[in-house]
Amino acid sequence: MKLFDGLYLYEIILMLLGALLFLVLLILLVYSVIKNRDLKLMLLSFLLPVLMIGFSSINKIQYDKLVVELQHKAQELEEKPGDQQLRAEVEQKIAAVTARPIEQSADALVTVARAQNALGNESQALTTVNKALQVAPQLPEAARLKTTIVDQQNLKRDATELEKKTEQLEQNPNDQNLKREVNDKISKVAARPTRNPEVLGKLARAQQVVGQEEEAINTAKQAAKIDPASATRIATKLKVDPKVLMGAKR
Repeated sequence: MKLFDGLYLYEIILMLLGALLFLVLLILLVYSVIKNRDLKLMLLSFLLPVLMIGFSSINKIQYDKLVVELQHKAQELEEKPGDQQLRAEVEQKIAAVTARPIEQSADALVTVARAQNALGNESQALTTVNKALQVAPQLPEAARLKTTIVDQQNLKRDATELEKKTEQLEQNPNDQNLKREVNDKISKVAARPTRNPEVLGKLARAQQVVGQEEEAINTAKQAAKIDPASATRIATKLKVDPKVLMGAKR
């Protein structure tokens, strides 16, 4: 992380003035030693620049720690998107990081964008990562994250389209053209890896409607493993016991 990332202008000025004052006092100290002058007052004078530098440094350390914590929490949330306590922690840390001046910190913006994406706020995440790319157009992490976000948005859109077609097929189970269309969309959605329980739930329902019972249960189990709270909701749509989704291994 860069030296001044996350610091307000007054904190940066305070740090720079403190460093300058420290350097001046150091020169005066050397001069005083050469001239055999009393050093007590000179040594006490060093307290001011130390406090000036220390104040900004402490804030910088706290900010860097907060960004690292957000990185770790976002990674955990990607693995456990249904953990409500973890979601609340990520939201709090996003608020704390974005309360600092991070507009020119591409790394911090990427971290915030990843956390927003983990929360399912793809639109916010895309806006944030675009800001990071404006600051550092060649930053590979930002480019990769943007690709991931766009892919997830497209996957959600495809899953929503699949859900609509599935509902139509439920109303018209003998429509073979519609059934082929649903199968095509199932293949399209299933081909892309995701840890989004909502997408997996829609996929499982579509698989069941076209007669892919085993695949539907396996997909629903995957969603329930990621987010146990989704088991009952998905089981209701599939008309199976929630215990079936929670009990068997993936």
